Amino acid sequence: MNDLLLRALSREPVERTPVWFMRQAGRSLPAYRELRRERGFLELVRDPEAAAHVTRLPLAYFDVDALVLFMDLSTPFEAAGVEVELRPGVGPVPLPPWGGLEDVDRLRPFDPRERLDFVLEAIRLLAADAERPVIGFVGAPFTLCSYLARGAARQPPRATAGLHAP
Repeated sequence: MNDLLLRALSREPVERTPVWFMRQAGRSLPAYRELRRERGFLELVRDPEAAAHVTRLPLAYFDVDALVLFMDLSTPFEAAGVEVELRPGVGPVPLPPWGGLEDVDRLRPFDPRERLDFVLEAIRLLAADAERPVIGFVGAPFTLCSYLARGAARQPPRATAGLHAP
């Protein structure tokens, strides 16, 4: 296993700075673009085997030291009872759009082992390979709230513009 990232995180001496491909397969890898012609983004995210496959795609092009889990920051919304639509150039937009504080009542508590089981299964599949460490990510509460509160007409805040998919 390539453990360069793990050693660096443990503050051990390493021969070079570890690298990874932040946008997972992103828009720049031909194999990802081909997959996206066949399947929608959220369809790939919700399919653990597809998500694990997309997570591994950078290895076909680069000798990266870690993989970034193929997921989207908006993944918890559906589990919490909020339907979202991913709009190109905008990101996740709640349906119906949020209008005020009363919309917070639309959020539902959930058990991630049940409602986000596809995420956990994708992680299990990747961990079984153990080729590279896997970096997971999650939207911090402020970022997630900004997606809910900003509405469809506004562009994403500059700090998060590159973090949402399609």
